[in-house]
Amino acid sequence: MTTRQGATKQPAYESIVEQVFEIVSEVAQGEVAGEDTNLASVGLDSMALLDVMALIEKRYGIVLTEEIVDEFYSVKRIARIVYDAIKAS
Repeated sequence: MTTRQGATKQPAYESIVEQVFEIVSEVAQGEVAGEDTNLASVGLDSMALLDVMALIEKRYGIVLTEEIVDEFYSVKRIARIVYDAIKAS
């Protein structure tokens, strides 16, 4: 997204939550009930979360460290990590 001046516009947090929910639901094959669902409780292990991370990196053009996956416990938490990473870039 760009503004008229050509500066990059950051997506809104709510939009990121929705998009992260879509990504996580795709990897979890629809098992995620909501944004606060504990992802371990629906069977997402570290390998699945690495898949989530790769899809997020591709969608948003950001780079995350593998260690951050330990903090991927809900859609809202992932969205906050993504939002903060976009803001910092």
